[in-house]
Amino acid sequence: MAIKYKVSKNVNTLKSSNEDNYYAKAISNGEVSSDELIDILSEKTKIHKADCVRFMMYLEETMVEQLENGKIVRLGDIGYFQVGISSNGVDAETKVTAKTINAAKINFRVGKSFRNMLKGLIYEKVKE
Repeated sequence: MAIKYKVSKNVNTLKSSNEDNYYAKAISNGEVSSDELIDILSEKTKIHKADCVRFMMYLEETMVEQLENGKIVRLGDIGYFQVGISSNGVDAETKVTAKTINAAKINFRVGKSFRNMLKGLIYEKVKE
């Protein structure tokens, strides 16, 4: 199945000329909830749904614990999760403290199976 996209116009406010740029923007084909994903996994693996729910619950809990401990969490060829931080810039190394950190986020980097999937995608333009 093709990834559908539409054309999106971005106004460039930095250029002195009035040139606008057009970009392809992916359009979602729906969503799969965690319950639906569990149903699919249960059917494919023949593992009871309750066991799949329990596994997902403990996977999430364990990932949170490990990320809080500063670990990188790898999920095989799916990819890995890592905590990233950003901080305010200061004029001396000694002034960098925990108080200068202003945000934390979860970085996800795709693994081999997702990179391979992305290489083989087919795209289909849709009219608005």
